[in-house]
Amino acid sequence: MSYEETVHDVVKVVEAVGASIMVVGGLVVFTIYVPRMLSPATRPGAYEALRRQLGRCILLGLEVLIVADIVLTIVVEQTIESVVVLRDRACPNLSQLLARGRDGRHVAVEPLASRSPGRGLVESAAPPKGPGVVPG
Repeated sequence: MSYEETVHDVVKVVEAVGASIMVVGGLVVFTIYVPRMLSPATRPGAYEALRRQLGRCILLGLEVLIVADIVLTIVVEQTIESVVVLRDRACPNLSQLLARGRDGRHVAVEPLASRSPGRGLVESAAPPKGPGVVPG
């Protein structure tokens, strides 16, 4: 078994652990909080607690999956495509967030060298066009 095959096998195990954390954690959270939501004595705040704990399980599982992707990207696949895939998995909406302002309008970011004090983001009514612009 080669080094790359060993790393791929380890990454598969780490990915399985990440998925298991989300599935098993979600089942445990529902098992604990659904009865609390059904009981009138513990109902207040049970839904918010369920969401909080479920979110923690999902976040922990996703963090483990990202660790697996980082290991695979750094140790085995050192191509620009693998880095882009990692970026898309870790921050799936990053390109869209960079292209849009908080109110949904498109925002063009000026390079740091051309910024004057108090400037940096220039809002426009029309979406930007050209290479590297993600259609929204």
